[in-house]
Amino acid sequence: MKSNKSKSILVIVFIAVAVLIMFFIKNKPVMPINNDNSAKQTETEGNVKEDSSSSSENKSSSDLNNFKEAYKEVDKEDVLFAGKDAGFEKFFSYDKPVFVNFTWIECAPCKEMAPYIDNTFNKFKGKAVVKDVEVNVNNDFASQAGIRVTPTQIFIPLKENFKFSGKGQSVMDEYFQEVTVNGKKGYIHEGLLKENELEILISDMING
Repeated sequence: MKSNKSKSILVIVFIAVAVLIMFFIKNKPVMPINNDNSAKQTETEGNVKEDSSSSSENKSSSDLNNFKEAYKEVDKEDVLFAGKDAGFEKFFSYDKPVFVNFTWIECAPCKEMAPYIDNTFNKFKGKAVVKDVEVNVNNDFASQAGIRVTPTQIFIPLKENFKFSGKGQSVMDEYFQEVTVNGKKGYIHEGLLKENELEILISDMING
């Protein structure tokens, strides 16, 4: 009998001890982990982002400065970039068909068109005047031309009775407008043109 009673007491004591242990474990205060490495990592990531942003801004500024440098060239017929003081009067003084592309350094389609303009300039040098006009550099010229979006192109044929060929007309039909600039007939297009389209249109102006 005593043995059974002792066993019962031991069981009760054991249960009581187990309950107390569970209670203390559950209510033990949790210390925050001193995550210095995490804090340093966050700080480093922040610095990297700031450095990256700063680097991006510096690159953009550098690109713009380099871009502007190109337009300091004297506005000659055989120079691709229109000079800072370029204007309509200058472009009507050439005795060749004129193609003018209005561009902007931050414009994605303009960046896509840049190599097309360069290749077109080299291909038709001496036969047509091909000019690139950066709107931030040539504000007055862009305003005179009524440029609303970039890229925008203006085609100015030499002949008054000029007409585009069938291929040229198919390129023009959808987006081109006929305009009169300083009393002279021209054509304006807003948006991107592919290299083969440029070649067709400028070839027409030369041969038309």
